[in-house]
Amino acid sequence: MQIGFPLGLQSVLVNISFLIITIIANQMDLIAYASLGVVEKLMGFLMLSAIALGSALASLIALNVGAKQ
Repeated sequence: MQIGFPLGLQSVLVNISFLIITIIANQMDLIAYASLGVVEKLMGFLMLSAIALGSALASLIALNVGAKQ
């Protein structure tokens, strides 16, 4: 819980921020909303490696904490 909770909280906060940005852009015109969709897909692709690395490191750290090393 000590290691997994911050990682889960980070994912929740990132998704909530994307939701708020989407709500704001939805109130604008069609071009702004379409470009937001493109940028969100690009950011999701670029952040994929960082998220995977963070999850892998959290697993390794939890294993070492459990072994008291």
